[in-house]
Amino acid sequence: MAVKVESLLKELDINVLIGVLSGRTTRAINRELQRSFRATGVKVTPDQWTILLSLTKNNNVTQQSIADITYRDKPNISRIAGILENKGLIKRSTDKSDKRNNIVTITAKGEEQVKAAHEAAIRTMQRALIGFTETDVLKLQKLLRTIFSNLA
Repeated sequence: MAVKVESLLKELDINVLIGVLSGRTTRAINRELQRSFRATGVKVTPDQWTILLSLTKNNNVTQQSIADITYRDKPNISRIAGILENKGLIKRSTDKSDKRNNIVTITAKGEEQVKAAHEAAIRTMQRALIGFTETDVLKLQKLLRTIFSNLA
């Protein structure tokens, strides 16, 4: 049964708009992740960690591929990749088949940061999901994926 969106949003109340709520939630999670990372000695930001994490699953890819995987724009990826490269967490090399592209590879030091951040990230998500059942979490994931696919 489809929800009558019009009845939920008769007035554009900033406290009920899904985009505002999801944005606030994302910022709150990122703030808590940053605190957890600092407390455990992890030397990356949540944005940097997201890119490193994506490289553990898709290594030796172009910066454009990372942008596509993480839903960030290419200039942002390029900026963060520069920071990660300066920290020795990734290596960038020119794509031999297309000199316009950089191939990004996670280093052993980068993999160590991902592992170090893992427990902090789990603790953060456990805290964020206090009061949720497993069914609640699965339903939330499904709903968010549906919203995303409706707009992607």
